[in-house]
Amino acid sequence: MPYQVLLFFAFFIAIAPLQSQDRPTAKQIIEQIIQETDCDQLVDYLATDLSAGTNDLIKEGSRDTRVTGIITSMFAPMSVLEKAVEMNYNLIITHEPLYFNHYDDTEPFQGDRVYERKRQFIEDNNLVIWRFHDYIHCLEPDGIIAGMIEKIG
Repeated sequence: MPYQVLLFFAFFIAIAPLQSQDRPTAKQIIEQIIQETDCDQLVDYLATDLSAGTNDLIKEGSRDTRVTGIITSMFAPMSVLEKAVEMNYNLIITHEPLYFNHYDDTEPFQGDRVYERKRQFIEDNNLVIWRFHDYIHCLEPDGIIAGMIEKIG
């Protein structure tokens, strides 16, 4: 591939500086991450609803967005989204839900100021939010547990 993604679960991941048209899309990055997990039982990871059989969906944004940088985080509160915009990074990979419940069902929150502000901020700043939950748990050893053990010691 004409780019290199430095994949590790630190907070920020940079993509080597490239011209805009040469930057990978969110779809390309996600495909590469999934390929690295070697967990092919969760097949439709680029679907937009739970019919995919996984929570690992693009929750907001377009899979065709050219990625300027990646932030990984256990959660994606406004502080993380704001930091991404400040750093000019537009792909946020989060482990937990974006909107308040396990499946990110937003129907109960329509019209809610907090939900609407967050959703509008994401849209206004052309962010892509991808949930990386099921695939990382299918790693051997489990990616979240291994990361916690490494951090905690």
